Amino acid sequence: MSGRRLLAVFFVLLVVSMAVLVPLRLLLAVPGLPAPGWSARAVDGSAWRGTLRGLQWGGLRLDTVRVALEPLPLALGERRWAIDAPALSATWLQGRTQGLDDAVGEIAIDLPGLEAPARLGFEQTRIVFRDGRCAEAGGRMRVELPFPGPPGSDGETAADGLRLDGPIECDGARGLAVLQALSAALPPGIDAVECRLHVDAHGGVAIDTTAATEVPAARLALEGAGFEAGPGGMHRRDLLQAPH
Repeated sequence: MSGRRLLAVFFVLLVVSMAVLVPLRLLLAVPGLPAPGWSARAVDGSAWRGTLRGLQWGGLRLDTVRVALEPLPLALGERRWAIDAPALSATWLQGRTQGLDDAVGEIAIDLPGLEAPARLGFEQTRIVFRDGRCAEAGGRMRVELPFPGPPGSDGETAADGLRLDGPIECDGARGLAVLQALSAALPPGIDAVECRLHVDAHGGVAIDTTAATEVPAARLALEGAGFEAGPGGMHRRDLLQAPH
């Protein structure tokens, strides 16, 4: 083998070894990687096998998450991050396509005014964007809310876990999941609850929750949990991450 070829092979091996050993912390210093609005208490390992500890993304609490950047999609101008958390597994897409693929599990959500964290769930959820518009969506999503009930005889308000779920689909530029609760599971005094999740190409999630009730005590409890009177009942909106 000629000296020129040996030099070329050495250069290729050097580049590969540097890529394999690139620290995850260094890669995450690049704006937009893996996504805007995130913070972590500690970052360990390489880009191909790293760990984020104390991870928060907007209002989402992911705690300890193992991440791995898949190498082959990089040649196509795409970044696919395999995400593995104690209660969630998914693939986060960036580049020509953006979004979430094959998400299974749930994560905690901190929502103001609620006595306990809510939970956002995924069932084979896929939401993919191209050119800033929703291109593919499928699977189901769910939300579990610590829903306030009317005050009891002691004046205290009880918070019951209310679970809503439904399919996700494209709705214009955004993804939309309309989540419904079973009437048998509704808290006392609440006639109906609907939750609409809007997802945009930048990872922004808006949760619009509407509760219908004619019971004054239930309306009072909802007001204490951040709901406001509006068309169709009591309403609150939560933004998990501001769109960019």
